[in-house]
Amino acid sequence: MSRLNSVVGQGRALRRRPTPPVTSVTNSLQHVTFAACILILALGLGGATAAFSALYAVVLRPLPYPDPDSPVVIHSQFRRLHMPKLSVSPPDYRDLQHNPELFRSSGVFFYLDLSRTGIAPPQKVNAVAVTTSLFETLDVKPFGAHYRRPRSSIGPSLPDSPSHPGDV
Repeated sequence: MSRLNSVVGQGRALRRRPTPPVTSVTNSLQHVTFAACILILALGLGGATAAFSALYAVVLRPLPYPDPDSPVVIHSQFRRLHMPKLSVSPPDYRDLQHNPELFRSSGVFFYLDLSRTGIAPPQKVNAVAVTTSLFETLDVKPFGAHYRRPRSSIGPSLPDSPSHPGDV
């Protein structure tokens, strides 16, 4: 009962004075409240920083190319066959390469579905094959890959396309 009287008395005193009396109970409550405020503030700032860092890394950071507004992607389309987005054909790619007034440089990439065998069970591997001119167009070096310089003669395949997906 004495604690209840103490709390009631401190509540009345709090109404008379806006600052609480310095006692062990209110002092410890102030410390807990202060620690909770600091914790909430730290969690809020940390969460906002993490969210902005992720947003910057995915959306806001400029592309790592010399002129990030220049790259464009060109697709072929056959609307009558309901094929709105197809890759560029080898003859179209040759035309782009032989007409520098259209684009400064050009490159091609396409997706491959490969199967890795020799292990049990075989695994599906998604890959991307690119021409070496794509690296030069974007002014980047391939990471962890080896590639050949374009051949001087234009064969039946793309002028600088790899002969085997592993040669990319």
